[in-house]
Amino acid sequence: MGADSQVSEESKKFRLPSSFSKLISNGEFLIGTAGDVRAVNILTHTFVPPIVGKIPDEGLDKFMVSRFVPALKVCFDNNFYGKDNEHDSVFIVAVRGVLYEVGGGYECIRDDTGLYSVGSGSSYALGALHVLNKKPRTLSGAKVMIKEALQAASRYDTGTSDPVTIIVQRY
Repeated sequence: MGADSQVSEESKKFRLPSSFSKLISNGEFLIGTAGDVRAVNILTHTFVPPIVGKIPDEGLDKFMVSRFVPALKVCFDNNFYGKDNEHDSVFIVAVRGVLYEVGGGYECIRDDTGLYSVGSGSSYALGALHVLNKKPRTLSGAKVMIKEALQAASRYDTGTSDPVTIIVQRY
């Protein structure tokens, strides 16, 4: 999973230091974020995700919908983030190498391509991922795809910029 290093607000942009990332490793999960920085703060310092444990891989979809997402909502509610059962962020969540997109209404979905992108430059990055997608995928090939997709987004989207951070989930 990869992320750029820019956070943009109405009239200001921030370049994140390496100690503050849009990628969060938390328990058995790797979470990529886009949207409000408040969500990054909570996911990094407050959120305690449920333990997957011995759930078989075919049970991950049910786990994400019935345990992970409700725990996320409770954490956000307890930390006064969001209202009316919605928030202003989108996440890519990896668990055991399976990716999910969790949206601002707490919807949880998977795509059959296995390609995901969120944030202001997501259309550019996802288009680049689509073109660069080679199967079978190798770890080194996936890293190249992510880096090139984020570079394309950085080139064309004003809210995206280098440097790029890539984290591999080990499980």
